[in-house]
Amino acid sequence: ELAKRKTSVVSSTALFFNLNSARLLDRAKSAMQILAETIAAAPKDQVFTLVGHADDETGSPEYNQKLSEKRAKAVYDYLIENGVNKDQLTWKGVGSTENIFPVNGTNRVVVIK
Repeated sequence: ELAKRKTSVVSSTALFFNLNSARLLDRAKSAMQILAETIAAAPKDQVFTLVGHADDETGSPEYNQKLSEKRAKAVYDYLIENGVNKDQLTWKGVGSTENIFPVNGTNRVVVIK
């Protein structure tokens, strides 16, 4: 029945990193515990995308691409290790091509959508 069908869960989370680092910060791990619960409550066919970013003012485009991929993969690995279904996750890095926080230029982040 339509009334019993689960609808997609809307969630957007930003997990920040230190400069030139893909190491997960403790505060990011706390946010990921909540995110893991959100994903667990979502329909099993819903896929969440982890998008890694890097600052455009530091590092070459090639370096930033690799760093953004490492950041997204670190979040992916952590979530999988903590019981999230890998079929509900996908990840990618976009380097410094998308400035999502233009006010302060701090693009050291993975955004989950």
